[in-house]
Amino acid sequence: MDDREIAASHAMVFDEQIAEAIARDTGAPIDFVTRVYKEELHTLTCGARITQFVNVLASRRARMRVQKSPATDRSVANN
Repeated sequence: MDDREIAASHAMVFDEQIAEAIARDTGAPIDFVTRVYKEELHTLTCGARITQFVNVLASRRARMRVQKSPATDRSVANN
């Protein structure tokens, strides 16, 4: 078994529950959160040799991107 096979066996796939939690916590639309989360998963897994914690890192990065997005600006939503 080479490094690519090991990485593939640990690679995480899209987890809908994580996307739903981010959407719920940030108030962002689920479609937007899903797209951002999938982009982060793709970015982190491309060429990664160690993929055990990709979902954790991707969810954190996605949450930060969603929170910074004007689409989730709560001050606009509250006015």
